[in-house]
Amino acid sequence: SDKPLRHKLFLFFLGALFLYQASFYMLKLREEIKFAGDEKNALAGQHIAAGKFLKEAVPPNEWLAVYMDAGAIPYFSGLKTVDFGRINDEKLTRGNLSLNEAVDYFYSFNLGAAVFTSVSLDKLDYGPEAEAITSDPRFMQYQLVKKYPSPLVPPPYHEFVYLRKDL
Repeated sequence: SDKPLRHKLFLFFLGALFLYQASFYMLKLREEIKFAGDEKNALAGQHIAAGKFLKEAVPPNEWLAVYMDAGAIPYFSGLKTVDFGRINDEKLTRGNLSLNEAVDYFYSFNLGAAVFTSVSLDKLDYGPEAEAITSDPRFMQYQLVKKYPSPLVPPPYHEFVYLRKDL
C-alpha cells in the first residue's frame, strides 16, 4: 500500500510550506522593525517635539489646528485641537465642506497655533486646501516659529509650527 509514501510526501510538503512561510515572515519582520524604528524617530523628532514646544509656548485655553498629520502633537501639547486630517473632527470627517467652508472653519476657532505638514522644507506645500488656508488674508495674524524636518531619508514630510502673533 502506498499510504506511508503519501503520508511522507504530505509531511514533506507541509514542512516545506512551513519553512517557506517562516522565511517569508522573517523577511517581512525585518522590514517592519525598520519601519517601526523610522516611525519612532519621526514621532520623537517631530510630533512629540512640536507638541512639547506648543505646551510651553501657547496658553492652555487656546485652540490648535493640525493640518494633516496630527499624530501625537495634540496629546503632548494638551491643547484643544481641530484635526484637519479628518480623523476625529466630526464636521471635517463628513467630508462635505467646500474649499471655502473648510477655510472658514479653520479660522472660526481663532486658533492660538497651527501645525502644517509640508512635503517641502523650504516652503509650506501640502496641496490646494493648505494653500487656500495659508493664502487667506486672515493667515497674516500667524507667524512661522519652528520647522521640524523629517529625520527619514527620503523625507516624507516636515512639520511647520505657526503661532498667532499676539501670543
